[in-house]
Amino acid sequence: MKKNKKYIIGLSFLVICSILGIQLAKTPQIKKLIQIKVVKVKGTDRLTKEDVSKIFQNQNWFFLDEKEIEEKMKKEFPFIKNIKLQRLFVNEVRLLVLEREPFAIAITNQGKYIIDDEGFILKYYKLENENYPLVIYKDKKINLQKISALMDIYTKVSKFYKPPVKFIVNGRRISCITKDDKIFIFDFLNYKKELEKFQVFAKKVNIKQYKYMDFSFDSMVVSRR
Repeated sequence: MKKNKKYIIGLSFLVICSILGIQLAKTPQIKKLIQIKVVKVKGTDRLTKEDVSKIFQNQNWFFLDEKEIEEKMKKEFPFIKNIKLQRLFVNEVRLLVLEREPFAIAITNQGKYIIDDEGFILKYYKLENENYPLVIYKDKKINLQKISALMDIYTKVSKFYKPPVKFIVNGRRISCITKDDKIFIFDFLNYKKELEKFQVFAKKVNIKQYKYMDFSFDSMVVSRR
């Protein structure tokens, strides 16, 4: 009984100390002492001092909420894939940023977007370079399955010929254009089988002698020189 009593008293003491500690941390004097004053950023150079200051404004070093900060940053800066926070000394944290890797730039009736390498559609932001495939999207809404198809087509065409620099998506029809102006046509609903046909065609025929190749027909390839 005595041991249980001591245990309960000790536990109660810890709870009271924790509550007092939390309340003290919220007082203006203590809050000022433990607020974050230094943020060391690694993994990106896209964030300005003002950006970082805005995110960490009024943040408490002891009660730093990584999930909340990550959600804020992803909403404010679409190029951020995820973050990691490391507490260093009191008042100081390290912010590790993993940026999204762009796959293509999409132009639609609703504006300009970036497609990342996982198929996510992001609000357009300024890129260090614009050397990514351009997707002219003529459908009213972006279909994520079509984006996945574009990525598959890009991989296969790059492997068996040259990397595409442009796609035109119009309904079921996907036009794939390479740097040397070769045009490959695929049907979205059957593109996987048509990519197999493309591979066989690329191995047997010299693609360079053709300008236009349509793989969307069941039993043949329509080509023009």
